Amino acid sequence: MRALVFVLTVVMMLAVSGCEDCECPDAPQPTAAAVATSTPEPTATAATEPTATSTPTPPATASPEPAAEARGFADLDVDELDIPLLSDSELEANLRSVPGVAPAVTVEGSSIVYSGGMHPDGYDALVQLGERGEVSELVISSLGGEVYWGMKIGEVVHENGWDVRVRGLCFSSCANYIFPAGQQKVIEEGAVVGWHGSARQSQFFAEQQGTSGRQQIADSISLALQQAGGNLTQEALTEAVIHNIALSETRIELERAFYERIGVDSDISVYGFFPQHLGSLAGAGGWTFILEDMAKFGLDDVIYEGSEVYPSEGGRALLDLALIRVDDR
Repeated sequence: MRALVFVLTVVMMLAVSGCEDCECPDAPQPTAAAVATSTPEPTATAATEPTATSTPTPPATASPEPAAEARGFADLDVDELDIPLLSDSELEANLRSVPGVAPAVTVEGSSIVYSGGMHPDGYDALVQLGERGEVSELVISSLGGEVYWGMKIGEVVHENGWDVRVRGLCFSSCANYIFPAGQQKVIEEGAVVGWHGSARQSQFFAEQQGTSGRQQIADSISLALQQAGGNLTQEALTEAVIHNIALSETRIELERAFYERIGVDSDISVYGFFPQHLGSLAGAGGWTFILEDMAKFGLDDVIYEGSEVYPSEGGRALLDLALIRVDDR
């Protein structure tokens, strides 16, 4: 049973975050060393928050499928299973104990200043401040975090009609869900908004490799368990797979509904991984867009307060972001 807890914890980070503050594996099957570590945050060369990994290039070809004995459930067709989505309360219960440091949330006049990652404590603070009705702007500096809490915070911003002001960095879940949820979006001079994947990213990669998101999760769990020397019954292994598939697919559905609600094309969060742009991402920490290209995804009312053209060289250098041009929409 302890091995089951280990597998669940590991794969929850791997399968459902879509590179939200973690390094996506170069293939669906991670090594035991890779899966045993906690989720790192991205490195910012001139930022106020901790560490980063570069955005990896997804594999061009499908990785070899593990042997049946490694998978442990060779006869289980995960793509044919009827796995219900989790309710919002079930998902929140799973993610209330998300690791990480709670953000600093303060009020300055009519603005909320939020510094730190996506965290339930940050969400709770914003809900309470929203109920007071005394603020109209969220000033944020964040390297991102758990996608569920990013979406929940984005919902608070959208429902309250707040403007969003980026101070320094808005990366990952911040760029995916907080920035686009703002009524007016302001990027301060020298600041940058950067993307590097989303909840649907694992599914996106799997499709490019000719497999399914479900099978990728199943293979990752089984191989990670095998390499870690764990031993589960088929029943326990199946339970772990089903649980993590439900978590992943619930996040993906919540993300789809979120983008539909705010009127933004969800492709903005994975656009750098489209085949025609992969070459631009080599060695980069993620990507950003010029304001004109942001608008092509429905990201309107964006203002840059710098004297130079956005993105500034200094802003891109904070996370070594590639500049991706949008030429297909």
